[in-house]
Amino acid sequence: MSFSLHLTARSRAHALQQLEKQSHVPLSVRSFIDTALRNIPAAADITRVILIKAHGHLCERDGDYAVSSASIEITPIEIPD
Repeated sequence: MSFSLHLTARSRAHALQQLEKQSHVPLSVRSFIDTALRNIPAAADITRVILIKAHGHLCERDGDYAVSSASIEITPIEIPD
């Protein structure tokens, strides 16, 4: 199964909401992104944007993803005042 995902979110909560709507992305990939988002430290008094990029191809053969490939980037960007 091939997938591609590009999101820009204004907060961690917004990113999680957007991720829930991405039903075309495999559950294992969404779970990985969800965990990564939840581990981003909370923003104190800064403005932040979160960029999410994921693409790849999962080849499921009896639950073995050995021949699969994926790239997942989750980048929190702090925007100075």
